[in-house]
Amino acid sequence: MSLRQFTAGLLLITCTGCMTARPVASPRDFLNQRQPGRIWVTGDGSSEATKASEITIDSPRILSDTIFGFGFNGEAMTYPISSIKQLRANQINKGRTALLVAGVLVGGVAAISAFQGLKGDSEMEIVEDFRPLLKFSLPIGR
Repeated sequence: MSLRQFTAGLLLITCTGCMTARPVASPRDFLNQRQPGRIWVTGDGSSEATKASEITIDSPRILSDTIFGFGFNGEAMTYPISSIKQLRANQINKGRTALLVAGVLVGGVAAISAFQGLKGDSEMEIVEDFRPLLKFSLPIGR
């Protein structure tokens, strides 16, 4: 496995662990503040255009009292805010994020402690001085 594949997998796990599609309390305020890339809207069923089934809107923007965006096939579409029964968008899941951070920290501590035990046994520890003693003397001045 290459470093690029490993990094891509780690990022995928991180992103899916931190984000969850959850209902939004105030669609107008949420879309103006956060500007998500994709939302899921369930209509109240009051008209044919606002069926009770869920639709996906990419790149949603607020224009007056209407959500403007693009459907799954790239067509421009509008949806009246007053006809929304539920709007869901990807938001940070605090519980999963905390578990992910805790898992990374525990894994890091475990890896560091595992590597602390490795001292590099390639070098021998010297317990005695094995250097030969000089038992001869050199003649000085002949």
